[in-house]
Amino acid sequence: MRKKDPELMEKIIHFTDEYYSSHKQSPSLAAIAEAVGLHRSGVYRYLQEMKEKGMIEYDGHFIGTEITRKHREQGVRVAHVGSVRCGTPEFEEQDIDAYYTLPEEIFGKGEFYIVTAKGDSMIEAGIEEGDLVVVRKTAEACKGDIVVALLNGESTLKRLMIRQGKQFLHPENSALEDIPIGPEDEFYVQGVATHLIKHIASSIDRLK
Repeated sequence: MRKKDPELMEKIIHFTDEYYSSHKQSPSLAAIAEAVGLHRSGVYRYLQEMKEKGMIEYDGHFIGTEITRKHREQGVRVAHVGSVRCGTPEFEEQDIDAYYTLPEEIFGKGEFYIVTAKGDSMIEAGIEEGDLVVVRKTAEACKGDIVVALLNGESTLKRLMIRQGKQFLHPENSALEDIPIGPEDEFYVQGVATHLIKHIASSIDRLK
């Protein structure tokens, strides 16, 4: 293997630190390649060697430097997996739109992911089209929890209800009917919604 350039390694670390400070996530191989003048495959080989030398941490996604590790320790890193209809707790890299860091003081500790709400089935719970829903990864939920559930192959965001020993997925929209869950249905809880991130319209929007 050709000997790697120490100066180029430092450039990769410097770019990674600056990128993480601005975007709260590690840069992609393509972004690093453009910044330092390498091909993506070359960047990957550099990262692997830098990892072996103990210069960085690298798990295929997060690049851990002295600075990025400090940033990461200050919050919970979560993946945004697009819309609720395609979001699952066990997602592949191609399903991930972005990574974000959420402050533990607000969101708490644990494993989370973020989905984008689609449709109007939860509007009476204050969840509207385009809102970001923070979901705690868990396969267990209690009556009344708003859950991301997989029902017969489709993910959906609804409130879990139990009546007379039977489970229902309840849309928070009085124009829609409950969805019964029968013994023949394939049903899994994929997470419990804990927080909502949404835009509030204001006069500042006119300045954008």
